[in-house]
Amino acid sequence: RFRARHQARELARDDVDEAARLLREAPAECPPDAGDRFNLVSVLVRRGRFAEARPLADALLARFELPPRYHAPLLYLDGVAALRTGDAARAERRLTAALAEGLGQCAIFARLAEATAAQGRSDDSLGWRRRLDACR
Repeated sequence: RFRARHQARELARDDVDEAARLLREAPAECPPDAGDRFNLVSVLVRRGRFAEARPLADALLARFELPPRYHAPLLYLDGVAALRTGDAARAERRLTAALAEGLGQCAIFARLAEATAAQGRSDDSLGWRRRLDACR
């Protein structure tokens, strides 16, 4: 519990490097839980460290152990990380799945517009931009 509190404190201070170190160096008998890893993914994406966030998000999605309300936000975070690391097709799949699960923030439409535009689908991108305008 001490490590978890320490990691939470570091994440609150935006010390992503220390929080990641605590996660990596957790003793085998006390591994970090899914909530700790979700929080780290969230902060990594917020800080623009998308390449670091992707494998953590992948692992969380592959073996999802969080309450269901975290699934759509995790799909969104993984979609943003995929988009920012050049995988627009994966980003679109993740973002569309997050939207289908009820994620209701307007930013998802902007990211979907970017993802479809990056794939050369300007009509789809325009449709997402219209949904973004309607959401605002």
